[in-house]
Amino acid sequence: MALPATDAVQAISFLRHLFKPYTDGFIEIRPLSKHNPVHANRTTYRIPECLKGEAGQALSQHIISLAMRGYDVYVGVCPRAAPEGPGRKLGKESIEYVGALWLDLDSKVPGSSQGLLDNCDIVVSTGNGWHGYKVAPTPMRVTSTKERTAVEAKVRSFANAILPGTDNVANVDRILRVPGTINWKDPDNPKPVHLLKGGGMKPTYKESLVVAEFGDSRLDALLASAKAGELGHASFGTLYRMP
Repeated sequence: MALPATDAVQAISFLRHLFKPYTDGFIEIRPLSKHNPVHANRTTYRIPECLKGEAGQALSQHIISLAMRGYDVYVGVCPRAAPEGPGRKLGKESIEYVGALWLDLDSKVPGSSQGLLDNCDIVVSTGNGWHGYKVAPTPMRVTSTKERTAVEAKVRSFANAILPGTDNVANVDRILRVPGTINWKDPDNPKPVHLLKGGGMKPTYKESLVVAEFGDSRLDALLASAKAGELGHASFGTLYRMP
């Protein structure tokens, strides 16, 4: 079985874009697998040093190594306040800054398409759908359960404004896939995880649900005529402001 291509450049470009608003904190990389009998530990990397030079190269190579060994590789979408350590939890209480809005768009949800994410700063194809991110100029500080819950409501509103019925991934300690890796959900049919937009990359094509199903890119021309009826995009400024 030929494996999908991996791409360390996509991985580090994505991380640099997603964590650009932050001046401190720790990026959590979490490998998961239901099929690999060998457990792999999550690791944390300090911002911004881990995104530069040789440290950035080492981080991206670690991510690709995990993907090649059969792990689905995820990243915490918000930095953790402290590094991984014995007995230390990296849940919601470890999140002190939120610098983005995000959503998980499953290709099986009626009406879903990559085009709905045109207003996002980062778009990742997961093999079974897309992740979209809207990145803030500066992160918002959250220091209490009430503030974290309020931000989670904004993240959920962002997703619902793009397409109602998406998976609820609004929790501030959410992990999502790293592009440049492999989706091993079906080990007999691994799929590439691609960075389509962001990290200095410009989108090269539009992939609709119809095209994904029928494999004919010419159908995009037909779908373009339906743009006027497409659900509106949410703006960051409207949704991100706290009450």
